[in-house]
Amino acid sequence: MIHAYGMSIQGFDHINKKIVCQDAYEIARAPGDVIIAAVADGVGSQAHSDMASDVAAKASVAHCKNNIAEKMSDSEILSSIEKAFLAAKTDVSETATRLGFELGQCGTTLTLAVIKKTSSTISMLTFTVIK
Repeated sequence: MIHAYGMSIQGFDHINKKIVCQDAYEIARAPGDVIIAAVADGVGSQAHSDMASDVAAKASVAHCKNNIAEKMSDSEILSSIEKAFLAAKTDVSETATRLGFELGQCGTTLTLAVIKKTSSTISMLTFTVIK
């Protein structure tokens, strides 16, 4: 069995300057013994990067959880991860629009890992949603 956990702590500088934590993570188990984990680091200079990182992490993991199975090949998993990045970017853009946020203020990085007993695939994407 594979075990996974995550934790995000607001740094002292963020606490002292009353800056919201822009980091987010999401971990889920897919059918079989497959762990999906995402870590998103919001772009600190952008006003709504906390929303972007939270939405991107959740959307990418949800996509993978619904589309990845233990029997899949590494290339099939990588294809699903690529689609998960697109789903995350779409969800960030739609959420920003719904909330009335300027899209150029919703940047984040996103790292997504799919881990099976026999292999792991890790991909990283940096994006800023722009009109």
